[in-house]
This record gives sequence, structure tokens and C-alpha cells, in this order.
Amino acid sequence: MAGVLLETASAATDEQAALEKMAAGLLGALQGARHFGYAGVLCVDDVFSPTQFVIDVEMVAYIRELIEAFDPHPDLLALDGLYEECREVGLGLDTFLSHPHTARRCRHVMPSSDRLVREKLRSWLAHRRTLKDQARDEALERIASCPEFVLEEAKREGLARIYAEAEKALGAAGY
Repeated sequence: MAGVLLETASAATDEQAALEKMAAGLLGALQGARHFGYAGVLCVDDVFSPTQFVIDVEMVAYIRELIEAFDPHPDLLALDGLYEECREVGLGLDTFLSHPHTARRCRHVMPSSDRLVREKLRSWLAHRRTLKDQARDEALERIASCPEFVLEEAKREGLARIYAEAEKALGAAGY
């Protein structure tokens, strides 16, 4: 499979867009797709949303992590030091999660997203910021910090000629 389009019929960055895009992306990835198109596109192909683009990039990263779970990192399967770790945990000298060997082995297993924050309701109620809010802020920040585009002089002149000819043709046609 060459690629998959993250299509949605939703005209907004909402639950419908998330459901349709994740379903298409994950199904395609499970069938072998490793290229994803239509990031940020809504309403089939009528609308581009920078907020949806940020969410779609996060979605593809999440899909990648899920697919990579089928092929675990060699560190996770390594048995070096496992006996010592089990012995120390069994004797109550340490816990599995805090043991340095576990941390070394699991370092590559599940990267943590900066956008998908897993938190309890009480913590969330203190700020009430959703993924959509975070994505909108990131999109606006990226747009604001993007360097200004300046078209080369020769191309600007070429476009000016095309525009003048079109204007002349439309004027002659009575528009």
C-alpha cells in the first residue's frame, strides 16, 4: 500500500474529524501504509485548518507508535541483567518500575507526547485546555514565527504580466 488519505467529511476540527481520520489512518497503517496525506484537510477537500494539521501530525505519530509496538525495540527484549533485577525486586530492595535496569530497557518503548497529556479530571479542571486548544495555539505560533515569503523579482514580474494580460482580456470580453 502506497499511502492513505486522512479524509473526513467534517467541516470542523471535531469528534467526527478525529474518528474518521484516525480510522482511515490506523486501518491504512495496519495494511502497510507508511505515508499519510490530507493532513489538516477538512470537509473532504474544501477546507484547510492549521489546527487540524497539528492534530493530524500528532495522530500520525500516535499511529506510528502503535504500529511499532508490533516490533518491540531490542532493549525491551534484552535479558542482560534481568536475573539481578528480579532478585533485587524479589528481595524488596527495589521496585520493578524504579529499578535502573527497567528504566534503561524501557527508554525506547513509548515516547510521551507533548500534546496528548494523560491526566485525571481534577488536574484537567484546573486549566480546562483540550487538544484542540493546544493545537490551535501551536498552529498560530508556527504561523506567526514563519519567515515572510518574498517571491523572486523575475517571478513577480512574470506574474504581473500574466495578471495584466488577464485583466486586459477580461476587460475586452466585457467583464
